[in-house]
Amino acid sequence: MMALWMVAPSVLAQVDGGDQYLDGIGETALVARYRFKGSAADHSRNAYHGTLRGTGSSYVADPKFGEVLSLPGTGDAYVQIPGVALEGLDAITVTGCIGVR
Repeated sequence: MMALWMVAPSVLAQVDGGDQYLDGIGETALVARYRFKGSAADHSRNAYHGTLRGTGSSYVADPKFGEVLSLPGTGDAYVQIPGVALEGLDAITVTGCIGVR
């Protein structure tokens, strides 16, 4: 069986407003930050919380990253983010750590 897990990805794009600091780093253009440590909550100031959809996803212990989101690699499991997070954007950058086992 193959499973995918994601840790601390961020969706980056231009937003209005001042600087915000996450983990001591200024992220002026940060739209959303999903850590996937027990929930799909957005840890940016925008509160674009994600929702787990489908079946088979879970949060599992990882020796390097702690608790991480595990997707089964089969079926229909995914994370849905609110459409409003991407309204008016021409381009986005998505970053994250993905492990395959």
